Amino acid sequence: MPSTKDKGKSSNIIKKRENKQSKQKQKLWLNKKIVQTDKINKRKETKKFFEEVKYFNQQQSPSPTNCKDSEGNVIIEQTLKRWKNIFIIFVIQKGH
Repeated sequence: MPSTKDKGKSSNIIKKRENKQSKQKQKLWLNKKIVQTDKINKRKETKKFFEEVKYFNQQQSPSPTNCKDSEGNVIIEQTLKRWKNIFIIFVIQKGH
């Protein structure tokens, strides 16, 4: 009968193999997506092309950051008010 230690080693090997296979499948899918996007661009299908490119941009977008006061507390409401004021000033200056 295999010991608990042996079972742990075999399950780790299985997990590593599954992770490797998953990463390989993900790479294949991504490469297909890139080729598909390139073909769409070459066919001059602008709308579809930008929809495909949008997917890649969404993956790389940074997560929003919150402002903190001097005590380290997150100040969400004040941040939103500040951005609202900046937006209003921008709109007024542009005359919209």
